[in-house]
Amino acid sequence: MGNQQPYNTSEQLAQLNEWAQKYAELQKQKGNFTMQPQQSKTPVWDEIDKIMDSLTDSQKNFLNQNPDFTESYQEVANILQREELRIIRPLVEQTKDGKEALDKHLALIKKLRRNAMQAEEEKTALWNEYMTHYSDMTFKDFMTMRKEKKGDKS
Repeated sequence: MGNQQPYNTSEQLAQLNEWAQKYAELQKQKGNFTMQPQQSKTPVWDEIDKIMDSLTDSQKNFLNQNPDFTESYQEVANILQREELRIIRPLVEQTKDGKEALDKHLALIKKLRRNAMQAEEEKTALWNEYMTHYSDMTFKDFMTMRKEKKGDKS
């Protein structure tokens, strides 16, 4: 969030609406139409776009430097991203390459989860060994001793 420039909210809204329409068309084709693009009941978006579009680049830069504006903008952008993902996820999973990529990613996550759990268990066991049997020495000395012991075993 720090130095990032906010994205163009009107462009994100246009993209979100386009995706929502595509999703609705796909659902209609399947005979399972459950989603319609949400149309704003209030002119808030239009008013925001009207104001932002009327600003010069210098004025937009001034807004982007304002912490309140960037925080508010980031909150809106996060909501937009969340809603985009909600709409797009089913579309991606229904495509052949999307399903294949997701299956591959799921398999990788499961494998890495096992590796992460094993690494965490080893780290905990090492710490427990140090605390239980060698807390009278520094951890650095303990690690040096362990490396030397491993060297003797090979």
